[in-house]
Amino acid sequence: MSDLGDTLRTSPTTLPDVIQRRSGVRATISARAVLAAVGAAVLSVVLAGCSVDSGWQLEQAIIEAGEGGFTLSAVDAIDADAYLVICPYESKDSVQQRLGVEWPAAPDYSDVDDKQTIAFVSDGEVASHVELSRDDVDFCVTGDWPELPVGAELELAASPGGVKVRMGM
Repeated sequence: MSDLGDTLRTSPTTLPDVIQRRSGVRATISARAVLAAVGAAVLSVVLAGCSVDSGWQLEQAIIEAGEGGFTLSAVDAIDADAYLVICPYESKDSVQQRLGVEWPAAPDYSDVDDKQTIAFVSDGEVASHVELSRDDVDFCVTGDWPELPVGAELELAASPGGVKVRMGM
């Protein structure tokens, strides 16, 4: 192993050249193979970011709507049956009790007043969730939210402090 290290340190050569000298076989990597590997890596990052992007997409959709009726089902990035809004000062235990299922990733907002989480539920489990700042979009201007279907009507009200979201009447 040390003479391979010596070869690499003493001669300005490429790894395929070293492999050819040591084994007699020319090692090549095609541009197509490199592009396929890079493309797969980029695609996996993009797909892994889908759940993260849903928070941004949700926030943008609400800001753009600004006033009037709205449903979370109108946001393409949301793929769930129902949702639960988790507001400041709510404990992790309270969240799990309201959901009726154990959710290890449930936030503990016992001492927090600037965040909210929307937990998306499918087949009786939390399928995904997004944490949002309350600066631009605020679901927590009223009391506790029950678990609602994603098609439930919401009322949006634009204000100088951002868009306030309330359960529809």
